[in-house]
Amino acid sequence: MDESTRLRELSSGELAVRASFDLSVRQLPAEEADAFVRLALLGPHDFPGWVVDALLDRPDGEHLLDGLVDANLLEACGTDGIGQPRYRLHDLLRCHALELAEALLDRAGTLERTLRTWLWLAVTAARRLPVTFGTTIAGVAPMPAPEHLLAEPVAWFEAERRTLCGVVDLAAAAGLADVAWQLAAACVPFFDLHSHYEDWARTHQRALAVTRDKAGRAALLRGIGQVHIYRDEFADAEREMLAARELYREVGDPRGEGIAIAGVGTVCRLRAEYDGAMACYLEALERLETGGDLHSVALIRASIGGVHGSLGDQESSRAWLTSGRRLAADLGDSHREALVLVRLAALHRTLGEHNAELVSARRAVAILQELTDERCTAFAQVELAEALLSNGCPEAAHDLVQQALETYRRTGNREGEPAALRTLARAAGALDQLLLPGFQPR
Repeated sequence: MDESTRLRELSSGELAVRASFDLSVRQLPAEEADAFVRLALLGPHDFPGWVVDALLDRPDGEHLLDGLVDANLLEACGTDGIGQPRYRLHDLLRCHALELAEALLDRAGTLERTLRTWLWLAVTAARRLPVTFGTTIAGVAPMPAPEHLLAEPVAWFEAERRTLCGVVDLAAAAGLADVAWQLAAACVPFFDLHSHYEDWARTHQRALAVTRDKAGRAALLRGIGQVHIYRDEFADAEREMLAARELYREVGDPRGEGIAIAGVGTVCRLRAEYDGAMACYLEALERLETGGDLHSVALIRASIGGVHGSLGDQESSRAWLTSGRRLAADLGDSHREALVLVRLAALHRTLGEHNAELVSARRAVAILQELTDERCTAFAQVELAEALLSNGCPEAAHDLVQQALETYRRTGNREGEPAALRTLARAAGALDQLLLPGFQPR
């Protein structure tokens, strides 16, 4: 049953829903009635008060919402995590308002203006988050919007998360493909930080269904491929990354090519196909240097260093890892530096440099916790647990890797679970060893 049919059926008999709604709307001042009708364009999602300004294309319209709440035509939902008042239209009221909205001459323009305002806020917030590997943040036109809400970009994304997913749906349904894919891509830094893989995959798939722009499709396919990597779905990940690479090549985007082929390299590395991983990473490095993405260059240098270590060339591993960390530090990219420190800790362990191992791992965890990056913090916690084992602290290692496992399982990150489980087994074995009679810890 569609929404208009639902309203028609409920408006018969004693309920007289339609007549009641009509009377309530006719009794509103003209500006409040206009706001009520336009709010229906936002779909079934709750929304912050500022959107009424975008819907009406005028400032200082939030006071109109109080009148709608007083008239029982709008539900106040309290305040969100950043102090914004939020509202929702009851389903039947929204159906009625949508019928009235059919008479709006600027209906399409109203919706587009409002969705582009959300897009501009999301893009602006995304640029204030740690640089995420492979992210495509589009250049969009500035819109009149309450930028002060973005003082804490992670908190803003958290407050708007579900609504932003709905906005992608609205943009796709309205044929605003550029808004749909650019908004989905702009949410990736936040989705990655807080491991919102379901939202990441769903928004990308929804936008991909309507996007014909090759660059947009490439960004979406690469993002979907990354989610497949986190879910340990390597064949699907490789397919999407290769498709993205081909589209990036067609549009002449070397940076995009590098990001996509690096994704294939990661799949190879996770399959322990180290020669294939090395070939992909070296090709990715060349493309990223050509594209001028130095933040990604820093991480790829570290990836190459990690593969050298897996191939047994520790001298080359140290050189590549050190150069990656130095570049990240020069760029002021603490997120990249932390990820390189994790790989350096593993190298120190291989070389028996256990104090340096512990220092590197602890520093990495501290940085990533400060950046509130759940997935990478768990990754670093596993490495710190290994360092604690190397330094004779199995109980602390056991507790730490348990935290990492809880994060992986809660977020559905199957990529990190195997290593965490191996570390947990070693920690448990070391704890059992402590219980043996006559054991003397070093």
